[in-house]
Parts: sequence; C-alpha cells; structure tokens
Amino acid sequence: MDKLNESKGTPDLIVNFVNDNITVIKKCILLGDKCEFSLNDKNLKCDIIINFNKSLIKNYTGNINNKLCVKSDFKNCVININYPQFYDIDLIIKTLYHELTHLYELYQIRYIYDKTKWVRSDALCKINRDSEIKYFIDIFYLSLPMEINARVSSLYHYLYTKDISNLENELKNTTEWRNCVNLHDFDVKNLYNDLIEIFSDNKETLYFIFNEFNDKMLIKTIINNDVDLYNYLMNSKRYFKKVAADYKKRMLRVINKIIIENENIEYVTYDPGIVDYKDYVERYKIETREKNLKYLLNSIDYLNFFHS
Repeated sequence: MDKLNESKGTPDLIVNFVNDNITVIKKCILLGDKCEFSLNDKNLKCDIIINFNKSLIKNYTGNINNKLCVKSDFKNCVININYPQFYDIDLIIKTLYHELTHLYELYQIRYIYDKTKWVRSDALCKINRDSEIKYFIDIFYLSLPMEINARVSSLYHYLYTKDISNLENELKNTTEWRNCVNLHDFDVKNLYNDLIEIFSDNKETLYFIFNEFNDKMLIKTIINNDVDLYNYLMNSKRYFKKVAADYKKRMLRVINKIIIENENIEYVTYDPGIVDYKDYVERYKIETREKNLKYLLNSIDYLNFFHS
C-alpha cells in the first residue's frame, strides 16, 4: 500500500494526481464547474466527480459522500469544494488535498469500513448541529484520526508555496493550526457551567443528550448525574490534549520537511570556478601533505616520543 508520507502526510498518488491534472482543475475552479476523473491505480481505483462551487460563503469548505462512495465500490465518489467569489487558489487546492486524502484512506479501509472510526464520522453528520452541545460535537469531530490525517495532508503543499523564512507564521494563520489550538484549549469549565445553567430545570435531558451522543459514537460511558458529566468532560479534555499534541508535532514535521528540502535545493548545482588541471594537481598535493601531517601529529607513537 502507498503509505501516507509521514513527513508530508500526503499519499504520493494524490500528489501526482493533482499535479498531473492541475490545468484542468484550475479551469474548473475559475468557472465554478465540475471535473470528472477516473483513477486506476492498485491503491485507488475510482470514478470521481469534483464539484467546485463558487458561492457567497467566506470560508473554504469541502466534503465527500464517503458512505455512498464505499457502497458503490468507488464508482460514485463525489467531492464538493466550496469557496468565495474572490478566492485564494492555494486555499482551494489545500481543501482539495484534504478531501482527496479522505478518498484515499476510504479506499484502503473499504472492506472494514463499518469497523473503523469512519462510522463515527457518519454518525456525527446525522447529529443535529443546532444541539446545545454543538461545541463539544465539533471539537470531537476535529479529534477524529481521519480528520487529523486530512488536515496535515493539506498543509504540506499549501505551505510549500509560501515564504520559507516565514513558514511558522504562515502555519499559525491556517485553520489547521487554529483548530489544533482549539483542541488543546477545550474549555471544560465554561462548557460545564453553561450546560448546567441551561438545563437547570431539566438535567435528565442533558444527560440523555450526552448518552445518545455516546451511543452513536460507540462510547460506553453512561452519564447519570452532574459528577458523571464533569468527569466525562475532563476525560475528554485529556484525550483532546493528547490528540492536539500529536497533531502539532505532525504539523511542525511538515515545516521541517519543507525547510530541509529547500536547503537541499540550494546545493543541487554549484559553480566550480575555472577548471584547470594544474590547479587540481597542486591543490591535491597541498591537501595530501596537510592530511599526512595531521595524521602524524595525532599518532600515539609520535606524541609519546615528545612526552617521553
């Protein structure tokens, strides 16, 4: 299997696909149109439609019909990429990498889909987003492993286009970084106090909402009282912090990879100056003489002779 590149977070197959089709992709972005592709690789065989939707929204968002994609044996895979009228094409491509990474991972787990955490993703999409626990639901979604993988994947190619001397600031201005911070700073105290106040006259409903959420997420915890709820949120915070720490390491690894690659680029070629054979011979004699002298001075017998 073509593994996710640990330093980039992006499968080479996806990188090559975008690079090979970038002209068509950019044309579809410009027109706000759809692109249709077929991939026939051992690591990803699929028919895919990418809808580039130019709209009045301010953000760059994407989604994939993951369950139908798997059920159709990857004959009906649809990705929606949404972006504003006045857009930054790098942010659109970043969003595209995110969704294509999801597609790649779906193909790898297609035979065990129902036994993976993709089931949680499906369930989250069906949960009422106007719920009183929306903040918790969204933070939980950010912590899912496939989301972390896709977010890291989208960063490498986005940051590669930026000023190498300012990469850390560029990273900190991304939604990926900000959501990592949000995971780390999950606010238990305020969330708990607000929920207790909102449901002050109906605590059973509050417990029911969380228990329903846990049931859909295949989490065994049962909440029966305020103490249970507080402990549950605190355990969640510890988990989110652990996920955020790993997420941060992976993002910084992406920056390190880009810096190393750019350093290497500087030394791919060099100017040898005037290539005169006599100069090479003379330089070789001098270097050899200096090397022999250094060896002699460092030899044990020679040093013992002067210290005897």
